[in-house]
Amino acid sequence: MSRGKMFVNEYFVNHFDKHNQIPTSEATVALTVSILILLIGILFTTKVKPKNFICQEDHFRIESSTALRGIAIICLLYGHFAEKCIVGEYFFESAGRWAVIIFLFISGIGLIKKYSWSNLPTDFLYRRIAKLLPSVFAATTLVLILDYAFLEKTYSPIILILGCLGIFSTQSPDGPAWFITYIIFLYTVYFLLSKIHIPTTRKIFILFALCYGVSFGIWHIGKRAQYIEEWAQYAFVFPAAVAIGIYLPQIFDFLIKIFIKHKARYLLAMFFIGYLYLNKTGQDVISNCINSYTFSQTIQMVYDLMLVFITVMVTTIFDYYNFESSFLTILGNYSFEIFLIHLPFMENYDFLLFRKP
Repeated sequence: MSRGKMFVNEYFVNHFDKHNQIPTSEATVALTVSILILLIGILFTTKVKPKNFICQEDHFRIESSTALRGIAIICLLYGHFAEKCIVGEYFFESAGRWAVIIFLFISGIGLIKKYSWSNLPTDFLYRRIAKLLPSVFAATTLVLILDYAFLEKTYSPIILILGCLGIFSTQSPDGPAWFITYIIFLYTVYFLLSKIHIPTTRKIFILFALCYGVSFGIWHIGKRAQYIEEWAQYAFVFPAAVAIGIYLPQIFDFLIKIFIKHKARYLLAMFFIGYLYLNKTGQDVISNCINSYTFSQTIQMVYDLMLVFITVMVTTIFDYYNFESSFLTILGNYSFEIFLIHLPFMENYDFLLFRKP
């Protein structure tokens, strides 16, 4: 046995391909304790200061979007932990999907607020991609070195080049980074539509149609689309976020007025929508109306809009109270870097956080 593998076996736990998984009972205790610690950390680092008047600049504040990214990365960690490291099916397996939806929501609404949607500068794509690639290059290099040192895994030059450019398959060295190529695709569509001089409502319709058309194509291409198959699950989220961003002042003013007058009802409605979403109430019944994979997946994407709406409602509360948590801010500021490296450490060389007891 090589020195690298001896080191892995002695100090690391490898959960790859469902190996060394944690029993559900032990995982539940660990998750409960960790969630309590997280809640305490958030509670003791939170500052709130309600405003009597909300101006347009207060809608979807930077602090609110950063807090949402922090919440999303927590969901991603719990979701992949449940999927990769725990025996059998577990409730938190869906948390990875929640995280992607929140990230896409932040991206869509953030673009509208920062750039609007009319004749974007020609260097828009360059600046957006240039912002992503340094972290991608650093994370990919780290993963490739550790894979070689600990697992004696090597990759072809093509995989190395594509990996450092953020173009990943669903396989190693970093499976979830399909998200990067999806974001670049969405940025490209957003940029091209900004150059078309048509009413904004038509742009929204075209954006929905293009995103859904890509999903439809992926479903029908099959295995030939395996490198981008994850894209097909989230077609409605980014377009919905862009649409919300366009009408952001009206939507947030409406929700804030309701929240101020009827806080209890507002919270009750938010939790009720969350209950419907988590329990997929009625989804199976509707999906079974037509015996079609495409139809059932489309219904799933429609249901995901419930989480988008919940996120809007939560953001409204954050904005009203000037919510700011230094704990979530740290997680949010480094959410992209955590996203890039979390799965290899969780699944391939788990040395601390996800160790089997």
